[in-house]
Amino acid sequence: MKAVEFDGVEFHGRVLTVKLDDGKKWREKMLEREKWLRGNDDKEYKSTWHEERDSSRNEFQKVLETEPENWQAVVRAFERVKKVDHLNLYTGHDTYM
Repeated sequence: MKAVEFDGVEFHGRVLTVKLDDGKKWREKMLEREKWLRGNDDKEYKSTWHEERDSSRNEFQKVLETEPENWQAVVRAFERVKKVDHLNLYTGHDTYM
């Protein structure tokens, strides 16, 4: 709930938008991702990109849970999360943004 205070605040040249979520969208995205990752034999096949992203996302979540008041640590952890470069999405090149 503290995050709502940051709605509309400019941060690193961007305006933050904070939306409260009941978790429904996240669950739907996770189910869709699981369907995409699974092969016909019901085994999950993750790429290196997915494994790296999951690891950095987990670390980011840990920082949010343990140091929410330390905004520098939160920003550094967020910056380490691997992002999709939409310009290179179809070229097969992984990039960090």
